[in-house]
Amino acid sequence: MKTQEIQCSEGVLSLLCEAIEVYAHAAFPPGGSECAQASRESLLAVTQQLRQSHEKGSERASFNRRARALVKAAIQYHGQRVAEHQSHDAEHETRLLLGLLEGQAVSDQDLENARQADLVC
Repeated sequence: MKTQEIQCSEGVLSLLCEAIEVYAHAAFPPGGSECAQASRESLLAVTQQLRQSHEKGSERASFNRRARALVKAAIQYHGQRVAEHQSHDAEHETRLLLGLLEGQAVSDQDLENARQADLVC
């Protein structure tokens, strides 16, 4: 199994997992097609894999690389939701989270800086 590795703080991982779960439930609600349910289960498995690998005390976590496109969509959806519900853009936060998929290490301070930049824009 090929994996996608990410490196981030516990706070960033928690945010990422929450974003993935919200997207899984919104995009693929229960009772949908078999394909939709497979996508939903894949995303929920990603959050489980991320949490398990992070629980071992490492700032590195990994998930099945096949789910990368779905995780990217979840991050983009998260950015849209922030923009809709908090009346400010989430461009910097979204870019930061997408950077995880490109191998960028992200700390809580990086996340806070991105959020502050979004408030200024």
